[in-house]
Amino acid sequence: MNKCLPAFLLLAAAATVTRADSPDAILKDYRTRAAEATRRLDETLEKQGAAIIASLVSSGDTAGAAAATAQIKQLAAGDAVTAPHSAMAKLFEQYATARSTALQPVQAAAIARLDSLLKVAGGPKLDDLAALTKVRVEIEAGKVRGKVPERWTYHASETGPKAGSLVLRPDSTFELAIPRSSTPIATGTWRTSEKSNSLLLSFQKEEWIVILTGDTATIERPTIGVRWLRVDKGR
Repeated sequence: MNKCLPAFLLLAAAATVTRADSPDAILKDYRTRAAEATRRLDETLEKQGAAIIASLVSSGDTAGAAAATAQIKQLAAGDAVTAPHSAMAKLFEQYATARSTALQPVQAAAIARLDSLLKVAGGPKLDDLAALTKVRVEIEAGKVRGKVPERWTYHASETGPKAGSLVLRPDSTFELAIPRSSTPIATGTWRTSEKSNSLLLSFQKEEWIVILTGDTATIERPTIGVRWLRVDKGR
């Protein structure tokens, strides 16, 4: 029995650590480790980007320099740049690839901790599941290099007037409100896809594909075709 005691104590200690873990603690650790993993990449991005911007200014392209500066800040913040300045395209592509690679082990470790919380005796409570889902959304968002805007306006055509609104909530649920349609309120869940510029929305037995292009997007609905979205900047 005594020979088994050390192993037992180790198991007990591991169980204590698991019980002491929480979504908030996991998210805090993830943010810290993610910042550490990308710090040098961000410094390199800023340094090399500054050299390109200086060249733009020297050539008289002050508007391009201003746009490129804003895009560097956007990319370093984790947001996707869908239409980079031509002078920045190669640098941004290299940065995005390196950032994704650097974040993968950090994300994997954090998600493994979240998964372990799902295996508690008796299963997690509903409130715990909501917290776990919210944290996982932020961690997985690193794969698409950005925060997906929460509120969008919905349009029947690319240049048409607002016909409704779409809300992509942080808990991975969505609500599409189209007052004059046969289904005035549609609710379901959303998630990021393997592609960096797309989302998948699940509504009943349908799957809608959203293709992001900066402040605009298209949403492909199998039963009615393509519709258009714009970031709602009035909220």
